[in-house]
Amino acid sequence: MSQFLLEIGLAIGGAVLGVVGQLLRKSAPRTVLTILGSLLLGAALTLAALDIGESWLWRTSEPSAYQLTRAAWTSTPTPTETRPFVPTFELTSDRTSEATSAALAPLPTATPEPTVIRPTPTPKPTKTPGPARTPRPTATRRLTATPRPTPEYRRLRLDRTWSSTGQQIQVVKLPSRDKSPILELPGAAKTNKLYSAAWSTTGDKVLVSMLWQSSKYDGGIALRVVDVASGNTRNLLSLPTSGFYRQIGNAIWSPDSSWIAFFLIDEANNGVYRINADGSGQQRLQHSVPGEWPRYWSQDGQWIVTITGDQQLWALEANGSRRVPLSSLGELPLYDLRYYKWRSVAQPKCTVQADSWWKCQ
Repeated sequence: MSQFLLEIGLAIGGAVLGVVGQLLRKSAPRTVLTILGSLLLGAALTLAALDIGESWLWRTSEPSAYQLTRAAWTSTPTPTETRPFVPTFELTSDRTSEATSAALAPLPTATPEPTVIRPTPTPKPTKTPGPARTPRPTATRRLTATPRPTPEYRRLRLDRTWSSTGQQIQVVKLPSRDKSPILELPGAAKTNKLYSAAWSTTGDKVLVSMLWQSSKYDGGIALRVVDVASGNTRNLLSLPTSGFYRQIGNAIWSPDSSWIAFFLIDEANNGVYRINADGSGQQRLQHSVPGEWPRYWSQDGQWIVTITGDQQLWALEANGSRRVPLSSLGELPLYDLRYYKWRSVAQPKCTVQADSWWKCQ
């Protein structure tokens, strides 16, 4: 123990002298202290090395008759002469007898620890990886837009014939714009002229107003109905023009196809007329004024909307004598026969159309 303390003291002293020598600024004292510190450290290391070597030599040498080990003192017995034991009885005090008994008692021997046999753990079976699972495809619901059928509209159109000497009425399909003629009027436009055309309520007939002339002495005006599917025609009204000043135009069906309104100039009788669908019952609406012509029927069939030369819209009562501005009736639902299937409008716009003979769009 003392040798160990000596080694520690030398090491600490050498370290302190070395540190102090390094702190000095002058080179001579710093060198001296550094050398002393190195010597002390060397002495401490030498003693430590000797101590370690001695311990190693003690461990590797043969054991003697009496050797101090970590466990206890062990003596090597020497052979002695065997003599019979003769017990001797002496009177001693209690303390002496206790000491003697303790001295004669056998030394306890160390009981060896029992060897514990632990069972060898059974290794767990290693799971063999199976084939990789293919992920199940997730069903994706696609919202497929159901295409809505585009409604096909048919429009009546006035056009020139291929020879440019006549006119024809065509049915134009929208939006494909396929054309098919249903009525052709040959001859010069001054003497043979198509004024108007309008769909019937069912869309299978077309009402045409026209001026025709076959010779200098044979001509007239007419209301004619054309069957779209077969092309057959029949006249509802036919008036000669030889020697008379007559014009006809803008003939339109009522919503129930029971009446037809049209514009007629017959000498002094100028105004809006009404006729039954079979050609009977022709009469002039007494509350109409010269220079106006029909453009719409109201959806209930009670009013005929007319347009004047100054582009003003009026409403004539079909069974009465009233004539009022269209604006005074508010949003009057109108029956529009420009297309089949037709459409209803509330506020007509009066503008000239290049591909139509109507002046009110």
